[in-house]
Amino acid sequence: LKASGDTKKLLDDNKGMLRYLFIASQVEVAAGEGAMAILIEKAKGEKCQRCWNYSEEVGKDKDHPALCERCVKTVQ
Repeated sequence: LKASGDTKKLLDDNKGMLRYLFIASQVEVAAGEGAMAILIEKAKGEKCQRCWNYSEEVGKDKDHPALCERCVKTVQ
């Protein structure tokens, strides 16, 4: 997602919630000029077996290797 000015600040301030707002596994905000642009690509990481979102954190928890960071917190 490319944005500038106040729009970029709003998106940066709420970056942690954007993937849930846009119902996407991953959202990145980049600086840009002019009109806002959105680029859709395959998310990085592995698919969480619980929520089906893709995350680079899947596999990092030794007790729950098939879960993302959000689901690990939920099941603990």
